[in-house]
Amino acid sequence: MELAKIESLLEQYFEGNTTLEQEAQLAQYFATADLPDHLAPYKDLFAGFGYMRQQKSEKTFVVPQDKRRNPIWGYAAAAVIGVLLSVGIFMNNSADDSPTLTAEQQEALEAFEQAKKALEMISGNLNDGIEGMAYLNEFDKAAEQIFK
Repeated sequence: MELAKIESLLEQYFEGNTTLEQEAQLAQYFATADLPDHLAPYKDLFAGFGYMRQQKSEKTFVVPQDKRRNPIWGYAAAAVIGVLLSVGIFMNNSADDSPTLTAEQQEALEAFEQAKKALEMISGNLNDGIEGMAYLNEFDKAAEQIFK
């Protein structure tokens, strides 16, 4: 074989772009030919590959066949079904049994709403006052710097 072709095949081999036939050509070349000095280290490499191809393991390996299922999936599925059934029953019962308010409960609910509105108004006014106090704080800082 031509030296340029072998060098090209060798470059393709180390890039992982060779076919099995091309690799066989390289192995045959490095097994039989007198090699130039710059290709001599590759002779041992291909000889080692050839030796390793001939090696056979005497030990037999048995892959265990575990056919048991993981029980956690069954428990998870049962829990999801139980939760969905509980929610469905609760929603069905609460839709049918909508409570009717007595006059006293209706009056208490209206009083609660009025108290809520009053507290929201007080809260809004308090927040406005606090924002105004922030400006006074800035005024105090400026006055303190001036009167030092």
